[in-house]
Amino acid sequence: MEDSINKFISHVVIDVLDHKGSLELIQQKRLWLISDKEKIKVSGYFDEDSLKIAVALKKPKKIWLQNLVHEYSHFCQWKEGTKVYKDSDATPGMMEYDSWLTGKAELSDEKLLNCTRALQMMELDCEKKAVAWIEKFKIPLNIKDYIKRANSYVFFYEIVRRQRKWYDTMAPYESKEVLNSVKDNWYTDEEYSSPSKKIEQAIIINCFDA
Repeated sequence: MEDSINKFISHVVIDVLDHKGSLELIQQKRLWLISDKEKIKVSGYFDEDSLKIAVALKKPKKIWLQNLVHEYSHFCQWKEGTKVYKDSDATPGMMEYDSWLTGKAELSDEKLLNCTRALQMMELDCEKKAVAWIEKFKIPLNIKDYIKRANSYVFFYEIVRRQRKWYDTMAPYESKEVLNSVKDNWYTDEEYSSPSKKIEQAIIINCFDA
C-alpha cells in the first residue's frame, strides 16, 4: 500500500522536475491560491506560471492523497495541452472570474455561465485523468468514493455561480452529507449544470458559513 503511494509520488516528482516545476507538500490544513492578486483558500493547487503543485498535508491521508492526484492531473492537462484545459483559459471572462468571486469585478450572466461550464468540463476531465492514475499505480483509494468526490466538486462550480462564494466551512468533497447526495458514477455533461435540490442544499449547508 505504502509502496504504491511512494511510487506515485516519485513519478510526480520526476515528471514535474523534468518540466522545471516543483512539488510542495505543506504541513497546513489550507493553502492560499493567489491569482491576479485575489486570495482563495484551497486544499491544493497547480500554478501554471511557476509549474508548482502544492498540497496541504494536515488532513487524513486519503484526503491529501486525493488532492495530490487531482492537482497532478491538472499538471498533466497543461503538459498535454488538453483541449478543455486550453478552452478554459481562453473563455471570455475567465481572467476576471476570481475577482468576480471576491466581489471586485462584475461578469455578465452569459460570461459567468460560460466560465462556469468551461471550469466544470476542465475539472471533469481532470477528475477522469485522476481515476486513470489511481488505477495505473494501484493507489489505495476507492474508485467509487473518488468519483463521488469528483462529482461533488464539479457540481460545486454551479453552486458557486449561484451563490458567488467559494467554500469556507469545508470543501464539498470533505463533507459526508455532500458525498451522500451524489452518485458514484459519472453524470452527463448536461446533468452537471443542473444539480438536484438535494445536492444544492447539501453544498450550501455544509460548505458555506451561514
